Amino acid sequence: RIILYPQMDLEYTFTQMVYLLRSPSKVYKLTSWRNQTKNQWARDDPAFVVIVCFFLAVASVAYGFALGNASFSSLFRLILISITLFVGCGICVATLGWWVANR
Repeated sequence: RIILYPQMDLEYTFTQMVYLLRSPSKVYKLTSWRNQTKNQWARDDPAFVVIVCFFLAVASVAYGFALGNASFSSLFRLILISITLFVGCGICVATLGWWVANR
């Protein structure tokens, strides 16, 4: 699903991102409406994660250029580290939450 573009609802994802910056209570309202209509709290498309990973990669490249470390290996390392930390921390937090919820 993460590589299939038609599976992702990008408009709703960008709307959520803007509302998270402007008015987080609207995100809660949208999520609760989604829970009432579809009977699920979570979104089942990976668009949010894909967009955040893309922004992390862009920030890593900009950071490399700003520090003068613009070689390919340093940029690749920055991108790899930022995405690995993002996904790795997400997996750890999700596993910890799952473990606590099932206790």
